[in-house]
Amino acid sequence: MKRMRGHAMFSLSFLYWMLSVSPYDGPLYDSSAFSECKQYPENPLYGGGILKDKLPEFQLFTREDGITVNLPIFKLQDITPGTIYSFSTWIKIKNADSAVITASVGDKDSDELCVGTVDAKAGCWSFLKGGFVASSLNISSIYLKNSDEQDLEIEIASASLQPFTEQQWWLLNQQTKINMVNVLISAF
Repeated sequence: MKRMRGHAMFSLSFLYWMLSVSPYDGPLYDSSAFSECKQYPENPLYGGGILKDKLPEFQLFTREDGITVNLPIFKLQDITPGTIYSFSTWIKIKNADSAVITASVGDKDSDELCVGTVDAKAGCWSFLKGGFVASSLNISSIYLKNSDEQDLEIEIASASLQPFTEQQWWLLNQQTKINMVNVLISAF
């Protein structure tokens, strides 16, 4: 027991030292998530990040069966390869009781990568949260669509896209570990 406590104290001291050597100067990752459908959307995480005050564009998309649907799209600029991005938005649907809404990143010439999903309900706001690491591939847009491509209306509010460097993400993970060690130590 004493040995475990000594090891925990050493680990905690080392992590505190690491954080003081390279202080974190960016926003902290917001781990909040909402599983309940709400009457009104919450404010955007990180004040909207790089999507602050941006509204989605709507683009016509032709499904495999030839039916055309209108999809909300966020056009992205200055996406940096190797950067970690946290994406979130509130979604409300019409013309269906519920639907799985998928957020994907990509461009018109490449495969899309799913970065988050939510089981949205009609008449209330559902929270979609996900993320991605920008690769060297051209990522020019975030697309929001119904997974089964059913024709429905998707309304969006409080969208946010927040970048984190690898160092920022590492420091955030270290802070999480410190918090866990503090909980373990206080349990003794």
